[in-house]
Amino acid sequence: MKNLKLLFVLFLGIGLTFASCKKDDDEGNEDNPTPEAKTCYIVKETADDNSFHKMVYNTENLITEYNEYDKDGNLAENNKMTYSDDKVSLIETYDGTSLKSKIVYKYIADRIDSAIIYIDTLGTMKRVGFYKYTYNADKISNISVYFELFGQMLEVSKNQYIYSGDNVSEVTIYEIGGSLALELSYTETYEYDDKINPYRNIGINDIISDPAFMSKNNFTKKTVKDDSGKIDNEESYEISFEYNSDNYYTKYVRTSFDNSKTITYTVEYECK
Repeated sequence: MKNLKLLFVLFLGIGLTFASCKKDDDEGNEDNPTPEAKTCYIVKETADDNSFHKMVYNTENLITEYNEYDKDGNLAENNKMTYSDDKVSLIETYDGTSLKSKIVYKYIADRIDSAIIYIDTLGTMKRVGFYKYTYNADKISNISVYFELFGQMLEVSKNQYIYSGDNVSEVTIYEIGGSLALELSYTETYEYDDKINPYRNIGINDIISDPAFMSKNNFTKKTVKDDSGKIDNEESYEISFEYNSDNYYTKYVRTSFDNSKTITYTVEYECK
């Protein structure tokens, strides 16, 4: 559910629209654990195939690095985040020591407005597209992806969000079709528990377009339907969590509706 590697890959995929598997609120407000509880930050998630990812934070407890490792412990990919006034201004993705891509974020009135996408092309970082964010009140309502195709900048995909309180309840995804216009691709609906989402306050939920990062609570069920309304039982799944005494999950199991895929993750924290 919280596969950041997949999320960063999808940042760069034409028409893939952010599918995958959290804000910078002040400590002590309703989005954080109660004052007497610990505040914990995820530092490692390990899948049942022994692949894992690690996260590094700055002194403001904002994520500055996300490192993906294979099952043998080899570093597969490194993502580095740069901040300005506690807001992400740049994400760089490396393959070893080589810069593969970068995304530059632009803000208007303290809200992200757009993000410019650059990809390495024969040793030169080339601008290939951008993301455009729109809002309804204080919540993101649409994220559109534009890429250069056939010599013109085209909108290749769009996510539309519906909320229930502080959680994303539904996402409608549109993708470019044969006529170069957006067409309905699929929808996702979400159900949640009442526990605080540990990915909520690590600095990137305003830019990551997945409900696992955008929502206050942890989703326990994701239902995917195609453009005709038929449920995709392989891509839809339920999640069961195991929580510790501080209400942070330490393990979760994701099982597809058709039981064809089951993945177990264990989670490690640093608490303050």
